[in-house]
Amino acid sequence: MIGTGGAGVAVGLSGSTWWVRLHLNTELLTSPSFLAVDFSLLEEVELYIADGEDFIIQRSGISVLDLPIDVVTRFPVFSLTGHPRDSVIYLKVRSHGPILLPIRVEREREFFSSELTNNLLFGVFFGIIFLVLCYNLILCIITRESIYFFYLIYVFFLGIVLLNYFGFSYVYFWPQDAVWIEQVMPACIILVNICLTNFMRHFLNTSVNFPILNKVFLSVMGAYGILFLGLPFFPASLFYRLSAPGSTIIMILVVITLVKSYRKNFAPATYMLIGWLFVFTGVISLVGKTFGWIPYNSFTSFFILVGVVVEVIMFTIGLGYRYRWLKKETAKMTEELAIRHAEMEVLRDKIAGYIMDGASNESAMPITISKDD
Repeated sequence: MIGTGGAGVAVGLSGSTWWVRLHLNTELLTSPSFLAVDFSLLEEVELYIADGEDFIIQRSGISVLDLPIDVVTRFPVFSLTGHPRDSVIYLKVRSHGPILLPIRVEREREFFSSELTNNLLFGVFFGIIFLVLCYNLILCIITRESIYFFYLIYVFFLGIVLLNYFGFSYVYFWPQDAVWIEQVMPACIILVNICLTNFMRHFLNTSVNFPILNKVFLSVMGAYGILFLGLPFFPASLFYRLSAPGSTIIMILVVITLVKSYRKNFAPATYMLIGWLFVFTGVISLVGKTFGWIPYNSFTSFFILVGVVVEVIMFTIGLGYRYRWLKKETAKMTEELAIRHAEMEVLRDKIAGYIMDGASNESAMPITISKDD
């Protein structure tokens, strides 16, 4: 692999067109090669390769029907085979969402090999998500606990968001449907935040334990509900500008509530806090590299996968521990009530005995009646 020497460009959120100028290394084109823009949410990317006084043009992106290569990929890919060795390349990029340009140039064999490895890793990741969904669905049916249902909805929409972000929905579910992808991605992000907030409210019983935080959670859910209803009327750029600070607020609220629950000796909060810290780091790295706040590299690109895997596993363990903890607490309270009931029975018997003894003594005492003249 021969890189471009830069981490990429992060712009967008306006529907404007952006141009990037690159100079190809002459060593790249000695064998069939590809230029990949490794970001799946770009609507339209055009590649202009200088050929004398003319340009060779290729188009790719989620709104482009005629792709420059025969293989459907998760992100824009252009063929460099057969073009002049010493070439200037111009990329014309347009998208209403964030524009991130992590550009890499690879020879054909290296490109397909790296994509095979990446797809295997993604397969393992989404396989774990699927297993977690199935496991919690079975527990939801067995226990009939509504909190499992809330968790299922959260994991489901989280999986849809990641399928969209990494381009798999574009390849396998709704290929080359830019309008649908533009609508689904914001809607699923909103639903993820609403479902997560609702799940945490029920898991931590905030209405009883933290009434003030519960009102804040409800306010956040209401705000996201209004945003969801306004999606057909809001531009995508406005949504993306609001989603990052909104998600950050929810994450901070969840951390605060988990810490408070842990300090109140709610043991299941420990597992949730560990999982949430991982996914919190992953989301910060994902959002940060998407908006250009932090560098684009392998860690910032893929740590979200590690964070989500740790989160769903720890959340599942935490849910099971919560179920056992509640049963244990219920059994403990039942035992304490039984002991107190027995003590009350003994006390009642003693009181009844004292009353009977007093009555017997009164009836056994002789009554003397004297008559005064």
